Amino acid sequence: KAEINIGILPKYRGRGYGSIAIRKSCKRVLTKVSTLDTIFAHIKPDNIASIKSFARARFVEGGDVMCENNKCVEMIYHE
Repeated sequence: KAEINIGILPKYRGRGYGSIAIRKSCKRVLTKVSTLDTIFAHIKPDNIASIKSFARARFVEGGDVMCENNKCVEMIYHE
């Protein structure tokens, strides 16, 4: 299992770069780490743009979880 975090500079947001970076990063790490098969992301529920970026990168919603004392949406990627 692994967890991914991403940040996009404001001037580059809304152009689809987030989902591209997420997808390429996941594929790269899954290729290099043969024992890894699941990647998680924890996103605040009001961050709709981030949830959509992870969904476009083929993550599926896993439900609500607590992460660092915040309610988050868990997004999961399985290879």
